[in-house]
Amino acid sequence: MTTTRTHTAPAGPAGLDLTQHSGRITIRVDRAATQAGITVSTAAESGPVAEAVRNTGIEQVGQRITVTVPEVPGLSSSTGGTIISGGDINISGGRVGGMDGFNFYGGISGRVIINGVDVTQAVNGGTPAEIETTVTLPPTSWVRLTTRTATTQATGPLEALDYSGSGTLSADEVGDLTVDLTSGRATVARVTRKLTAVLTSGHLGVHAYDGDDARLTLTSGHAHIAATPASRGRLSVGLTSGHATLTGTRHLDVSRRVTSGYLSVN
Repeated sequence: MTTTRTHTAPAGPAGLDLTQHSGRITIRVDRAATQAGITVSTAAESGPVAEAVRNTGIEQVGQRITVTVPEVPGLSSSTGGTIISGGDINISGGRVGGMDGFNFYGGISGRVIINGVDVTQAVNGGTPAEIETTVTLPPTSWVRLTTRTATTQATGPLEALDYSGSGTLSADEVGDLTVDLTSGRATVARVTRKLTAVLTSGHLGVHAYDGDDARLTLTSGHAHIAATPASRGRLSVGLTSGHATLTGTRHLDVSRRVTSGYLSVN
């Protein structure tokens, strides 16, 4: 059994405003779809993760759908180290390949969270609890996404994507891309119109930039933008620190402002 919330929108393109701080998010633009469909679920039937799914707010006004998944304490933590408080165990900031390296003799009475996933049930012989949101959108739909540690995968062409957070993002194709990355990694295969990116840290990669207006601001972190012959117009980049590599830009109007860090333009 699972705990689930669902929403089916009226026919037509949709604008999704999703706030989900942890777990997994899958967004698919389906050329055959006529209406948006959203499912928020978890394998847990009880506990804080299941309660978060049950209490997820879903509101639709016109074509705009606002989905707010309540934050589960501990699941969206991006700080490193091991925290033991009130019977709960929070392990984050490292790479965990499985449960084999952890021994919790006799089970636990609190919660165990490893890299943002509540694995309490796994420790006690069950399945790890994670919030998973699955979205199907018709063509020409857009998404605004706010997260902290969630893993997001978007397939198919989005009209626009506004991403803010420190998780992991992978997207196929976006018309207008706006990224505010605190940390983490955002990788987009193609941007066809406008690119606006602000990096406090983390990594941004755009494999094919076809647009006509790109603006990059890096406090730190790393950005790699590959412009194609179809791109045009202005590309501006400002570095306080960090590392930016811009390729295929010789035909563009490139504006640069570097306080520190490394900038490669070719």
